[in-house]
Amino acid sequence: MIRRVLFVLFFSLTIVSPLYSFQDDAVEPEEESRFLIIHLDGVSSEHFIEMLQGGQLPNIEAYFEDDDIINHAITYFPSKTPNVITSIKKAIPPKDSRVPSWHFRNPDPYSITSMPRSFLQMAFSTSRLSVTNLIYGIQGFHRMAGIALQNSADLLSKYPVVQFYWFPTDTQGHFNGEEAYMKEIRRFDRQFGKLVKRLDSKPVNIIIYSDHGIAFGDGIKPDKEIRNLLKEDLEFFSYPAIYLQEGVNPAGYAELLLENTELDFIFYLEEAGLVKGLHADGTIRFRYREGRVRYEFLSNDILGYYENGYNGEFLTIDEWLEMTYESRYPGAPVNIFSYLSNPRSGEMIVMFDEGKFYQTPYSKRGNHGGFSHYEMSVPILLKGPALEDFEVKEHFWLPELFVEIKDLDFEGHPSRDSHAVRRLYNLKSGTALTELELSPTYRISYGITLYHDSHIPSFRNHFNVWGKADLFRSYLSRLWIGAALSVEKERNLPIFLIQYDLNVGKLSLETRILTTQKASFHIGYQVNDWLRVETANFNSAGVRLTF
Repeated sequence: MIRRVLFVLFFSLTIVSPLYSFQDDAVEPEEESRFLIIHLDGVSSEHFIEMLQGGQLPNIEAYFEDDDIINHAITYFPSKTPNVITSIKKAIPPKDSRVPSWHFRNPDPYSITSMPRSFLQMAFSTSRLSVTNLIYGIQGFHRMAGIALQNSADLLSKYPVVQFYWFPTDTQGHFNGEEAYMKEIRRFDRQFGKLVKRLDSKPVNIIIYSDHGIAFGDGIKPDKEIRNLLKEDLEFFSYPAIYLQEGVNPAGYAELLLENTELDFIFYLEEAGLVKGLHADGTIRFRYREGRVRYEFLSNDILGYYENGYNGEFLTIDEWLEMTYESRYPGAPVNIFSYLSNPRSGEMIVMFDEGKFYQTPYSKRGNHGGFSHYEMSVPILLKGPALEDFEVKEHFWLPELFVEIKDLDFEGHPSRDSHAVRRLYNLKSGTALTELELSPTYRISYGITLYHDSHIPSFRNHFNVWGKADLFRSYLSRLWIGAALSVEKERNLPIFLIQYDLNVGKLSLETRILTTQKASFHIGYQVNDWLRVETANFNSAGVRLTF
């Protein structure tokens, strides 16, 4: 019998282990180093401050003090979600962003990146747990985001950094407009309040940041006019960038676009170190020299910087941030020059002023990607023992957020999953099930399941020895795949195993499918960290202990 069990364990090991490459970055988070980072998509400083001061966000207001909130963080340009998500964790500056928009040019090897490819690059630059958070941004699925957020509390004892992405705010703004957008921000506040109640007494560091705001107003579709004006010289258009065919001079089309479309701003690189911008009321120039940028204008101070005390000097990034963070166009000289310096960017930037937005089938009622304060200024909220030395100012440069916060282990994970013992009784038939599950390392488990007379827990009746690997995990669910050997009397049957776990708060559903046996499902209620009461197939009841 011992030889048979050893054979089964070896069989499971050879099937399951290749599904997962072992990693050496497993950690057990120290209490004060636990981080919950929430990406709150599409919330502008303008709306956030108004709602917070108006008492519409009571849970956020109760949890965060005034000195825990940065009201004006200036985000990446263009103000697009993939640009921020793929760059911010590694503090990649805008000029080096690898996914500056939904469509962009790959210089080496040359190619035009499609939206599906950009979407996948964005999705898989999030944490493993968060990939499916994008689904919660889809209308009809957006209410699942709150349930998933509550489950993040259970993961804080296992992962040093838990990253959650809340996308419904952005989606509601795009599809349903400003009122629906603000309603979704209020819903996030309610869900955050529930989350705070679920957090245990142990210290946790919470960071909430947004990636961009949303502009509302009149939706404009300039695509047709742009194509008709540029004809064969246009390679492709991905708002706010126009990509021209090789060798085409953007200066020849800037005036033409401004005069024949509803676009308000046209920017392009006039020569090395000099950006030229056109507006109906005048001309703008951003002149770059030794890491500093100067703003110049002809006719009118369109961006309004001189009205706020600017005197034509060359300023650093930090100096521009200090001067413009509350202006209509915060950080524009730095952001626009940086974007046009990126080899993946287009040759021209075209944008609308306040009161207009770029309309698409997805963005029917609001959009972003421009450089107004509605799109570029966002809030950051920080609270926790590891954040006490973080200098909270009224303004901040969002790309530097995770540079300023030390010891963030975005890739860390538990050293192993929980071990478990399960015992179930069928009072009607008098049979029982005993199961031992051991996890030698993260995402791998092995176990033995005994089916026996309730009074004689032995190998003589029937048992399975199995191994499984975790292929997928989100905040709500987990998918395992593996192999087993069923030993019944003198017959040995190899089995292919699929297991799907679903967790909603303290409730759980575990469904296990074995190719040569009936599927089983367990419904459980988590009493505390180590005890879960269960029913199996509605005919057995018992407990599952974890350690």
